[in-house]
Amino acid sequence: MSISKEFRRILPIPDGGSDGPMPPNDYYNLNHWRRLLYRLKYRPRRVVDLTMIFFSIFLEWLGSTLLAPVTPWYIEDLAPDMNQGTAASILMAAYAVGTFLASLVTGPLSDRLGRRPVFLTAMTIYTVAQFLMANAWDIGSFAGFRAMAGVAAGTRPCIMAYLTDSSRPIDMKMYGVFMGLFVVVGQSLGPAIGGALASVTLSFPFYFIGVISAALLVFMYLFLRESLVKDEHGMPINKFASPEEKDPPTNKFLWPTVACLATASFSGQYLQINWSTVCGLVGADQYHLSTSANGGLLGIQAIASIVVNCIYLPLTHVLGSALLGSIGMLIAIGIVGVPFIDSLVGVIFLGMCIQAGTALYFAGMAYFNSVIAPPKKRGLINSCVMGAANVGGIVGPLVGGDLYDLDPTYPFYLSVILSCVGSLACLGIHFGIKHQLKLFKQAAASAPTMKPAVTDERPPWNQGDTEPKNPSSTDIDDSDSTETAI
Repeated sequence: MSISKEFRRILPIPDGGSDGPMPPNDYYNLNHWRRLLYRLKYRPRRVVDLTMIFFSIFLEWLGSTLLAPVTPWYIEDLAPDMNQGTAASILMAAYAVGTFLASLVTGPLSDRLGRRPVFLTAMTIYTVAQFLMANAWDIGSFAGFRAMAGVAAGTRPCIMAYLTDSSRPIDMKMYGVFMGLFVVVGQSLGPAIGGALASVTLSFPFYFIGVISAALLVFMYLFLRESLVKDEHGMPINKFASPEEKDPPTNKFLWPTVACLATASFSGQYLQINWSTVCGLVGADQYHLSTSANGGLLGIQAIASIVVNCIYLPLTHVLGSALLGSIGMLIAIGIVGVPFIDSLVGVIFLGMCIQAGTALYFAGMAYFNSVIAPPKKRGLINSCVMGAANVGGIVGPLVGGDLYDLDPTYPFYLSVILSCVGSLACLGIHFGIKHQLKLFKQAAASAPTMKPAVTDERPPWNQGDTEPKNPSSTDIDDSDSTETAI
C-alpha cells in the first residue's frame, strides 16, 4: 500500500454511529425533515458530510457576489483611468474564468482520484486567494487572485458526483433544492456582507471570508469522508442498485440531452451573472446608491429564489422538473423592463424575475444529471454541464459591461434572447429525461425477480420524477448500509 493510500486510510475521523432501529421501509415513509432529524440522532456523520458540502457551496457563491455592490469603488481604487464598464466586466468575469477552468477537470479528476482530495485542494486554493485579494495592488493582480478563488467554485461537478455517489437518485431533487437554497443565500448575503464590511475598508470583506474558509478547510480535513467506491476493475459502484437489476440499454439521446443541459445552464448562469454586474452599475449610476444600499438592492431580490426553492418539490408533483425550468426561463424575460422604468421598487421586482426564473431551472439540475449520467461518465457529464454554466458566468459580465457602455438597454435585450434559448433547451431536457426513464423501465421489466408493474404513473423507485407513495412496494433494502440518504 502506498504512503498516500495509507494516509487517506487514517483520515478522516471514523464514523461511530448506527443506522438506528427503524426498518428502511418505515424510514422512507417519513417526510424529508423527519428523516433529517432521525439521521441527526443515529447517523450524524452523514449529516455532517452533507453540511460541509452544502456550506462550501454557500461560501463559493458568497465570494462570487461579494464584490458586486462595491465594484465602482474598487474600479476607482485599482483602475481609475479605465472605462467603468470594461473594468467591471474584468473584475466580475475573473471569478468565472477560474470556475470554468476548474470545472473542466474537477469532475474527471475526482473520478480518478476521489472526491475528497479534490475538495481539500480547491478549498485550500480558495482560502489563500481570499487573503491575496485583500492585498491586491492593481486591477490585474486582483483579477488574477479572484480567478484563483473561482477555482473552488469549479468543484460543483465534484459536488454533484459526491451526492450521486452516496444518495439515491430519488433524493436528488431534494438535494437540488438544498443546493439552490445555499446558492441563493450565498448570492443574496454576498452583496449585503460585501457592502457592509467595505464600509470599514475595501479589503476587509476578503479577510472575513478568508477566515471562514480556513475554518471550513480544517473541518473538511478532519471529517469529510470519501464517497467514491470502485470495484476490482476500477468501475464506480452504485451502492443503491439492486444486484439483480440489469443495466438499462444505451441511451442514444444521451449527448443531445447533455447538450440541452449545457445550453440551459449557460443561459441561466449568463442571466444571473449579467444581472449582478449590470445591477451594480444601474444602482450607482441611475439611483446614486451607496455601497451598502447597492448590496441591499441585490440582496433583497434573492427572496424570490428562496421562495421558489422552498416550494419547488410540491411544484414537481404538478409539473415535470424540466418543464418548470422552461417556464422559469420565460419568467426571466421580465428583466427587459429595467431600463424603461424610473422606480427602484420596480427594479427590485424585475430583478426578482431573473432570480425566480433561473431558480426554477437550477433547482432541478442535480436531478437531471443524476438521471442522465451513467456511473462511469458521471464526473465527465457533470463537468460538461457545469463548464457550460461557467462559460455563461464569464460571458455575462464581459458582454454585459461592454453592452452597458454602448447603451444601457443592450444587456437586457440580449438577456431576452438567452431566456428564450434556455426555455427551448429545457424542453429538450424534458424529452431526454422521458426517454431515459423509459430505458430504466425496460431494464426493470427484464429483471429476473418479480417486481411491481412500471407505468407512467409509477416510474421505477430509484429514478422516478415523483417519490413512490408506498416505499414498502419497492426493492429498497439498506438494513446493512451505512450510507442511507437523508
